[in-house]
Amino acid sequence: MMWPFIAGDITVEGSRVSDAMDLANVHADAFSHNWSGDEITRMIKSDNIRALQCRRPSTWLRPPSLGPKGFVLARVAADEAEILTIAVANDARSLGIGKTLMRAIMSDLYADRIKHLFLEVDETNEAAVALYHGLKFKEVGERKSYYTADKSNGDETRPRPRALVMRADLR
Repeated sequence: MMWPFIAGDITVEGSRVSDAMDLANVHADAFSHNWSGDEITRMIKSDNIRALQCRRPSTWLRPPSLGPKGFVLARVAADEAEILTIAVANDARSLGIGKTLMRAIMSDLYADRIKHLFLEVDETNEAAVALYHGLKFKEVGERKSYYTADKSNGDETRPRPRALVMRADLR
C-alpha cells in the first residue's frame, strides 16, 4: 500500500526507526507495562513486522504534522498476522485514531494476501472490544486470568481479566 494514507484529519504512515522513542512514549501513555524505544526499534527493523503510525496534521506548525498520536504493530507469518499492540495517546482518545489504524493495517495485510488477522484484548476494555466487533472480528478463544486486575479500589479479591482471542477473516 502507498503511504501516507489520509482519513479525515488523520494521516497514517509507515513507522521508521527514528520514530521509536515517540512510539515508546505513546505506548507508555496507553499501557502500564510498556515497551522501550529499543524494543520498538527491533520490531520496526524486523522483516515480518508491519509498523504503522498516525499523526494529526497541524496547519499552524511547521513541519505540518505533530508527533505520532497512535501506532499499531503486526507480525506476519505465512498467510496470517497478529496484532502485537495498538496504542493511542491519552490526549488523542475518542478521535477515531484506533479505528483508522486498524482499517489501515487490515487493508495493508489484505493487499499482501493475508487471510486471517488475530489479536488479544482485555475483556474489560469495552471500547476496544466494541471497535474490534465493529471491524468484524469474532471471538475464537480466550486466555483465562491473562491480564493484571485493577486493584486501585482496594478489592484484592477481584479476579484477573481474561484476554479474548479474536480473528478477522480478511479473504
